[in-house]
Amino acid sequence: QLAEELGFDVPLQECPEDFQAALGDEETAGAASQNHGVMRSLLAPRNEFINEIIEAQWPYVSQWFEEKLRQSVEPILQEAMPTGISIGFGRHCSLGTKPAFLRRIVASKFREDPLREAITVRLDAKLCYTGDCRVDVHVTGGSLVLRGLQISGDLVIELVHLKSQPPWFSGLRIYFCNKPKIDLAVQSQLLGVLSANFDFIKTKLVDTLGSVVSSHAVLPNRFCLSIGEGINEADLRRPMPLGILRLEVVEAKGLPDPGTSSWTDVLRWPWPFKKTSRTIEDNEPPEVDLFVEIVLGAQVKKTKVVSGSLNPTWAEGAVFDFLVDDPDRQLLNITVRNNSKTGPLSREHSQVLCTAATSLASMLEGQRQMIGQLPEIWLPLRSTLESLVPTGSLKLRGEWREL
Repeated sequence: QLAEELGFDVPLQECPEDFQAALGDEETAGAASQNHGVMRSLLAPRNEFINEIIEAQWPYVSQWFEEKLRQSVEPILQEAMPTGISIGFGRHCSLGTKPAFLRRIVASKFREDPLREAITVRLDAKLCYTGDCRVDVHVTGGSLVLRGLQISGDLVIELVHLKSQPPWFSGLRIYFCNKPKIDLAVQSQLLGVLSANFDFIKTKLVDTLGSVVSSHAVLPNRFCLSIGEGINEADLRRPMPLGILRLEVVEAKGLPDPGTSSWTDVLRWPWPFKKTSRTIEDNEPPEVDLFVEIVLGAQVKKTKVVSGSLNPTWAEGAVFDFLVDDPDRQLLNITVRNNSKTGPLSREHSQVLCTAATSLASMLEGQRQMIGQLPEIWLPLRSTLESLVPTGSLKLRGEWREL
C-alpha cells in the first residue's frame, strides 16, 4: 500500500526495460523510450514527494546539525589543538535555508528475514548537496567562516516491515553504504602562525564532520526511527550482516619517498634513468614511519607502524575483521600513510602517500557460497598525480565468511 502511495507500484523485476532505465536516471530516460513524457510523469511523484518532505523537515535538520556541531564536533576539534590554542563555534551555526535534494531515486523491496513475511521497501538515491550554510569558528589569533558545505554520496532510505495499518511501516532507516565526500569553503581571518596552518584546521574540520556523519549514518551505523510495534530496536538498528570479511595486509613494494618531490620522480621517468629517492652513495634508510589504513563504511582499521623502509612487511598483527552489510555497493578504501609533523598545529598528523579502492563485489566474486581463502591480490596504488608517479602496490590476503 505504501509503495502505491509513493508511486512505484510496479515491481522492478516486472518493469519494461525503458521504465527501468528511467528509474535509474531521469535525465537519460528519454533516450530509452519514445514515451519520455510518460516516464517522467511516473517518476515525478516519487521524487517530488520525498524532496518535499526533506524541504519541510530542513529547519529541524538544521537544528540537529547545530546541536551535533556544538556537542560532538567542537570537543573533538579542541582535543586536536595543541596546548594554548582554543577553538569553538560562534553565534552563526546553521545549515542555512537551502535543503538537500535527492536525485535518481530507485525503489526495490526485499525480505530481511526469510522466516517472516514482512517486506522492507528500499530507496536508493544520489545526494549531491551544496548548501548555503554559515558556521562561525573562533580560533586563538583569528576566526573562520564556513560556507558552501558540500556533501555527496549514495544515500539509502528504508521503510522497514510494511504493515496494513497506518503509517504502513514499522521503522525508518537512513544511511550511506560508503562514507560520503564532504568539503566546505572557508573564509579566513587567521593571524600570525595560525595562518600558516590553515589547511590543517580545515582538514580537521572536514575529518571531524565526516567522523560524526559516519558514527550516525554510515554502515554498519544507521539513523533509525522506530514507529509503533512490529520490530524491536536491536533488529531495526543492527540487522543481521551478510558476512564477515577477514583481511590481512601482507606487504607493500615500491612506495614513494615522502622526502622527495613527486615531480622529481616524474622527471626521472622512464625506468632506465630513474633512480631511487636516495643516491647510491647514501646508504641511510628513508626516514619514514609507514602504516596502512583500511576503511569499509564506518569501520576503520590500522596496521602497526613500520619504520625505515619503502617496501614494508607486516609479519603479524595486520589481520582485521569487517562486518559486511551490502557487498554489492560497499567499497574497500585503503590509504598508505606516513607519520609526520609539518607545523606547530600538526599534532599526530599523518601524511597520505598513496591510496587504492576496490569494490567488495569484485573481491568476493565466486566466494559467497563457500568459506575459503580469497586469492592473494596485489592492489596498484595511486597518488594525487595519478599514473604520472610510480607509487607501488599493496599485497592483501582475505577470507569471506557468510553468516
